[in-house]
Amino acid sequence: MGNIVLFGAGASNGTLNVLPESPPLGSGLYPKLAEAFPSTWGILPAPLVIKFESNFEDGMDELWQNHSNVVPNLMQDTARFFARYRLDETQGDYYSRLILYLQQAKKLDNYAFSTINYECLIEHALNLAGRKVCYGPEYSTNSDISTLWKIHGSCNFTVKGITARKGEGIDVRYTSGATFHGSGIDFINPTQVPTYCATNALYPCMSLYAPGKPNQMARAMIESMQQNWQLYVSTADKVIVIGAAPYPPDTHIWDHIANCPGHLYYIGDEEKFIGWARNRRKTNTFSHIGDEIANCYRNLKAIL
Repeated sequence: MGNIVLFGAGASNGTLNVLPESPPLGSGLYPKLAEAFPSTWGILPAPLVIKFESNFEDGMDELWQNHSNVVPNLMQDTARFFARYRLDETQGDYYSRLILYLQQAKKLDNYAFSTINYECLIEHALNLAGRKVCYGPEYSTNSDISTLWKIHGSCNFTVKGITARKGEGIDVRYTSGATFHGSGIDFINPTQVPTYCATNALYPCMSLYAPGKPNQMARAMIESMQQNWQLYVSTADKVIVIGAAPYPPDTHIWDHIANCPGHLYYIGDEEKFIGWARNRRKTNTFSHIGDEIANCYRNLKAIL
């Protein structure tokens, strides 16, 4: 059918030419959020802070299970945090270099892209290359459009058809039992995210960084994106994973990568990947390319 690339936090953390700085890995996310938003992320009780600093998912799970009323404000600030990241437009970053190489080699139409990240660096790189972006849920066959599945949502996804105003004198609270399906997703510019969060009680459509990756906003649409991504992976000739550590509990991702018939290429921690692949892959069609894209970019181009 084609080929697909899946990017994780390691891809964005390891790229170049990102403003204001490279996004953090999950292990370094909590201190950055607490520093950027001292009145929300920075005032969590000490036992929660310890959990977040030890394992971000454990901290978020504790919030989701026992303090879900504070999750909306924290998720809005998380969206603000990731919306600020952008490329410096020199196209020297690895996202742009990868896309430009595929474009010059006339292979770009043979690739779909996907990410578990909330920021918008990939679409920025595609736009800089003159490429339009289709967020799905279905794969686009148009020659001037690249499909990008954001499997865990995005800081610039908002619930379509629902307005829950926020402002002075308006107090809207909701817990983990609330789900806001709306009529789909509106895709806004990342620069609009702070205004959206300041005026709307809902947070952007981002899966919680917690076990199972719960979806409270536009859940049906996010799940539809995941299902279409899974279908594409199941028929892809090449699946290239960059900077996403194998995490078997995320069955909606790693079960499908484990079972894909195409050749699996991986950039990231070799020990973790080889251990997972030997246990979970049904075939031996997998290759470790390198630990970081900066150190194996030439090898990556050779297999594209």
